[in-house]
Amino acid sequence: MGKSITSKITALLLLISVSAPVSAQKIINDESEKQNTFIRYAADTLSFDRNSTTMRAFFDKFGKVVSSRKGNISIMHIGGSHVQAGTFSHRLRMNLLNNFTGLTADRGMIFPYSVGKKCNNPADYRVSKSNTLELCRNVYKNPERELGLCGIAVTACDSTEWIKIRMNEHGTDFATKDITVLGYSSVGNVVPYLEIAGYKVQPSHISLLTRRYTYKLPVAVDSFKIVIPCKDGDSFTLTGIYLGNRKPGISLTSIGVNGAA
Repeated sequence: MGKSITSKITALLLLISVSAPVSAQKIINDESEKQNTFIRYAADTLSFDRNSTTMRAFFDKFGKVVSSRKGNISIMHIGGSHVQAGTFSHRLRMNLLNNFTGLTADRGMIFPYSVGKKCNNPADYRVSKSNTLELCRNVYKNPERELGLCGIAVTACDSTEWIKIRMNEHGTDFATKDITVLGYSSVGNVVPYLEIAGYKVQPSHISLLTRRYTYKLPVAVDSFKIVIPCKDGDSFTLTGIYLGNRKPGISLTSIGVNGAA
């Protein structure tokens, strides 16, 4: 991959936390340099081992996706409460997509955090619910539920439970054609289905072994409702939702759980 693309990616990573426009930030920095002559601004760099096979492979693949407009590059940001809130992760996501236009791949893994009690949700997708569900997190000393990749789970026990997801990032097409609900029922009889524009959509594939319920849609949608029809004392524990769109490009997913106690 060319040095210019590597430099551009590195520069983007350095600019992630800049809240002001770059032009305005440059003015602020120039003024700061005049006042704070003791600061060595040239030492403010992002360094990594140039002989790193892993990093070189990442930049090579990134360059190929950007230049050919084919294939996918997936980035996962893992952390705690600062990641669950979604602000830092979404800034990184949008900086990448705004600089490499036309490469908006799927939104990837999300979790409906706010269906649990006193649990906050990223702002780029909205969550509504029929009821507040039982919450379990990986910060609990003895979690009562088995958790998945997201490190957090919510459990439904009623026949009328539903969770609605609506994308909320205007100007960016995160509509999805492939939806995967991750979770499991205590007895194994609960099969979630989707409601989209008044239509009921059953899963096209179910894997109890990998705890996946997959839904293939004929058209992309930016909102949908997951209905969890529990009955006869059964329950369903949801551990994540994956949103795919079958497009080439860049996908950035964040996984974080509030750890404050």
